[in-house]
Amino acid sequence: MKIQRKTYQLGIVIALFFFMSCKKDTIEISVETVPFPLKTDLFSAHFLDGQNGFVCGGIKSESGYIFKTTDGGNSWEEVYSSDKFLKDISFLNMEIGYACGDSILILKTEDGGNSWFKMEYPWIPAPNYILPLNHVEIVNDSIVYVTGGGEFAKGLVFRTRNWGWWWYFDLFENELSDSHFKTYDEGIFCGYGAMDKTTDGGQSYQPIDIKGDFYTAMHFIDDNTGFACGYNGGIYKTTDGGDSWEKIHRTNFVGKRLHFNDIAFSDTRNGIIVGNNGVALITNNGGNDWNEVSSFTDKNLLSVFSSMDGFVWITAQNGLLFKFKL
Repeated sequence: MKIQRKTYQLGIVIALFFFMSCKKDTIEISVETVPFPLKTDLFSAHFLDGQNGFVCGGIKSESGYIFKTTDGGNSWEEVYSSDKFLKDISFLNMEIGYACGDSILILKTEDGGNSWFKMEYPWIPAPNYILPLNHVEIVNDSIVYVTGGGEFAKGLVFRTRNWGWWWYFDLFENELSDSHFKTYDEGIFCGYGAMDKTTDGGQSYQPIDIKGDFYTAMHFIDDNTGFACGYNGGIYKTTDGGDSWEKIHRTNFVGKRLHFNDIAFSDTRNGIIVGNNGVALITNNGGNDWNEVSSFTDKNLLSVFSSMDGFVWITAQNGLLFKFKL
C-alpha cells in the first residue's frame, strides 16, 4: 500500500512539472471592443483600408449576413442577408469581392460590396457534399478557389479561372478549412488530419506528409515561410513552401486544452493565433515564441484579420468584434 501511494504521489509531481514546463507567459494588450448592431456569430472580417471593411456571419440553419463599414468600424450597414450563414469574405480590390458559406453558397460583388449575387454552377456535388464552404482564396482577377467541407470526412474545392462564370469542383475524403496559393497554379489546402498540394491549378493533388491535427488555418509571410494552427492546439511551421512542416507548439496535454481557429501575421515578426474560450497567442519574433494574451472575453474567437493600417480585427461569437495594434 505504501508503494502504491508513493507511485501516485510521484505521478502528481510529474504531471505538475509537465504542466509548469509547458506554461507560456501571459501578456497584456489593449483590446478595443467594437460595437456591432447584431448578436450573431461573426466568422470573418476583411478590411480594404483603414475605413472600408466587411464582416460576415450568421447562425447555422437560420441566418446569414454581410455588413459593411465606411468609417473604420464606428457604424455598420447590412448589405446582404439570407437563411444560410456565411463563413468567409475576401476582396481582390475596392470593387470585386467574394463570400462563401453554408450549403456550397458562393457570392460575388462587383460594386464594392453594396450588392451581392449568387454564383451558379453547371453541376453540383452529390447531396451528401452540400456542405459549408469555409474559405475564399482570390489568386488574381480571374482565378478563385473556395474550400469547404464538413463532418470531418467530406471536403471539396470549387475553382474558377474565368471570374466565376464557370466553376469546377473536386471532392476529398477529409474536411478542408483553408488554402494558400504561391502562384496561379501552386497551392496548399489544409483540413482535418491532412494537407494536400497542387502544382497544376487543381488538376491533381498530392498529399503532404503531416498528420495528427485538424489544421484550421494557415498564413505565409513569404513564399517559403508559413505557419499553420490546429484545433488540437498545435502550431506548425514550414520553411520550404509547405512541402514539410515542423511542430513548434505541442498539441493539447493534461490540464490545458487549446482549440485554435485562425492565424494571421502583420509582418514577418508579429503574428496572432485565436481560438475557443477567448484564447489568443501572440508572437513578436517570427513564431519562435508564443505568449498567451490575458483574457478579454470567454467567447470563442472565430477569425483574425490584419489590416493594412496596422490594426488586427478579431471576430467572435454573439456579435463580438475586437481590434488592437499588434
